Amino acid sequence: MSNAELTFDQVLEEFGITAKWEARAVQWEARGEARGKSEGKFEGKFEVARNALNEGLSVDFIQRITGLPVETINKLAADGE
Repeated sequence: MSNAELTFDQVLEEFGITAKWEARAVQWEARGEARGKSEGKFEGKFEVARNALNEGLSVDFIQRITGLPVETINKLAADGE
């Protein structure tokens, strides 16, 4: 096969680029999954805080159970009014 007949993937593979990109794609995917989990946990804390505020629980108690900053909880309380 001549060089003119090589596919793009074959050229990448010939230069060892494919393996590098595949490894990076795996890293990016893992980072994306970790970020998604982190964002999901954060959103869950917001939901718990909102529900607790709606039930009339104190900001201090909500801070202890969620770990959210008091300022954030106060903002949620103000937004919910």
